Amino acid sequence: MKKRLVFALAALLLAAGTLPAAEVQPVLTPDGTVYTIAANGESHQLEVSRRKNEVRETLVVPATVNDAVETDARLLWDSATSTLFVVWHSAGEQDAILAATLKGETWSAPIEVSASPARHHAGLDALLTHGRAGEEGGLATLLHAVWWDAGESGVVGQYGLIAFEGGENVSSVVEPLDSLSGTGMSGSDEFEEDGGAVHPPLALAYADSSVDVVYGKQASTKLTRVRIDPRRVASEARLWRPSGRTGVRTGPARLVTADSAPVQAFISKGRVVLYRPDAQFRYVVLENGVWSPERMIQLDDKLTSEQLLRELHRTVDDQGADDTQGTEQ
Repeated sequence: MKKRLVFALAALLLAAGTLPAAEVQPVLTPDGTVYTIAANGESHQLEVSRRKNEVRETLVVPATVNDAVETDARLLWDSATSTLFVVWHSAGEQDAILAATLKGETWSAPIEVSASPARHHAGLDALLTHGRAGEEGGLATLLHAVWWDAGESGVVGQYGLIAFEGGENVSSVVEPLDSLSGTGMSGSDEFEEDGGAVHPPLALAYADSSVDVVYGKQASTKLTRVRIDPRRVASEARLWRPSGRTGVRTGPARLVTADSAPVQAFISKGRVVLYRPDAQFRYVVLENGVWSPERMIQLDDKLTSEQLLRELHRTVDDQGADDTQGTEQ
């Protein structure tokens, strides 16, 4: 099974350059500038579109001018330093998660979050938080990223913490999500058919100054949920490390893929949602520690997956209180 998943993931990554571009997630800055990003269909390089008033510019991310296939791009805006962050997956001579920053008109050199010649990365998600940069009281910008690594040992969820102080990348740490949650790789779960998904669900969200992460496991529809706190190591200048709280396991969600496309997830207002954006859009919501019944909505040219997903986010937000913490199974 492990080799099948690795080969399927590799095929999916190789095909990514020919697939239609995913929905662009724009960034709107306080001064009214809008950034969007997409891969150039011919060269695969990433292009950032910057619009202000009637002026539109196309900015090529320099680190992507190569033969690699660039996918899963994320745009993040840091208001504290007026800096645009770009995080993406690069499949070239070696498989990597990379980041770069744009401040004014100047791009940084590429920042290596994770790289391996033997493993494939997938399912990237990322966000920014801030923390106090020591006794001097400065503000550190913290880039949090999660993704799946697939290799001969199977599919492993990873978390990366990349810290910036004074605009400088001062530390980078990557740790397995199982280590941070304390759940390990226990094989005690009952085997569940997962529909042949390339990888399990994975998502992260803001949780005050921490981040909330949910991730699945092969051959199971249960999730593990863990809150991760970034901490500056006092004994080592400008080194930041993640500290995970005890992970909580949910019960089985029973939502599986119809093909190799992974079941997707998001966290909103503390609620966890799993969904399949197929023509028959299916989803479940974790409420009071229990998964809701599976709900299905038929899509057509008048209701697209993107439209329904936006409405699902809004509906979950409107439900308000966080009553979705899982229970130990």
